[in-house]
Amino acid sequence: MKEVDSSTYKIITIGVVSFVIGYFIVLVFSKLAKNNNNKCNRYVYNTKVITIFAFCCIIFYLPLFAQSFVELIRGGSFESIRYTNRFESTANTGIYNLISYFIIQPFSSCLELIAPIDFWFGKRDRKLFFTTMILIFIRMISDAGRTPFVNFMIYMVLCYCIVKGNKQKTKQEKRYNRIILSLFLVFALFVILYISISRSSSGLSRQLYFYFAMAPVLLNYWISLPESLSFGLASFNGFIFTVLYFLTNITGTTYPNHFQNVYDLIAATDSTWIPIASGGVTANAYVSLFWFFYNDGGFAGIIIYSLIYGMLVTTVLFKINNLSNIRFIALYLLLMQGLIFSFIRFPFAKAQYCITFIIILILIHKESDVKI
Repeated sequence: MKEVDSSTYKIITIGVVSFVIGYFIVLVFSKLAKNNNNKCNRYVYNTKVITIFAFCCIIFYLPLFAQSFVELIRGGSFESIRYTNRFESTANTGIYNLISYFIIQPFSSCLELIAPIDFWFGKRDRKLFFTTMILIFIRMISDAGRTPFVNFMIYMVLCYCIVKGNKQKTKQEKRYNRIILSLFLVFALFVILYISISRSSSGLSRQLYFYFAMAPVLLNYWISLPESLSFGLASFNGFIFTVLYFLTNITGTTYPNHFQNVYDLIAATDSTWIPIASGGVTANAYVSLFWFFYNDGGFAGIIIYSLIYGMLVTTVLFKINNLSNIRFIALYLLLMQGLIFSFIRFPFAKAQYCITFIIILILIHKESDVKI
């Protein structure tokens, strides 16, 4: 790997320490605050409505799935599918991209999350679970991507960890749940390994090494470029872009200059391939969440944003411990998914992630106030 400046490691260290401090701030205040209110809200979701959304997503992905499936039957690989889709995606119409980016992808992400919640905490609706699995399978074949299935695996494990701590479960129930999770993980790891090997000509160990080692190199490159501070436009680009996209298209105006510059810079981190090691090895995108924080506010941005992020994740974590509330469980799962992949980017910089966050708040709605 290319050499990384000490200042880059300093940024990473400050960010991690600030995130941990955010955790302890919430921990201390949660112990000091005495909540005497025993009333909480019960949240529910409509499995029939969500299953209908799943079918709509399946229908949307079917043409691309059929094309990729035929290519596999003819002897193609997942690597060739990725290569083909990379060029064909630019040829799609504006309306197709709009529906895909702002509707289908966020709803698909919601389904990856709600199905595990329903499996571990709900009624284990078979239609919802298997429809979601079919959707994930179709998406994996369509674009040779592992992300939907990896996310689903993460959510299944996190939900199990929450259920495992439930003292109301009998030993037999806990043993049954452990067996189910173990069988699922064996199957999931096999699928992920197969796709990983099939979609790249390099060895699996080499892939894993670069995935986790290249973020400091790319962070080092992008923070070295002279850019003006973006003051939140980078880290929260997902929310801001979604609003401005529809406003500019409705009014026929253009994006503000400063926002456009920040948006182009974020896009450049995804599209520009930077040398990261000898032998002509290049990579893109993996700038980590700290690039977004640094771009927004320099070292102060690293401290403040990491602190707030740590406080947010911890607050939601304590909410699920105290209330066993499925809405907070859903938000916790989404936040943890973003945190796990924060070595790639800050999740709230993506419109899809932000829209998924909002959809969860809508789909998992309040039923009534109940006394516990």
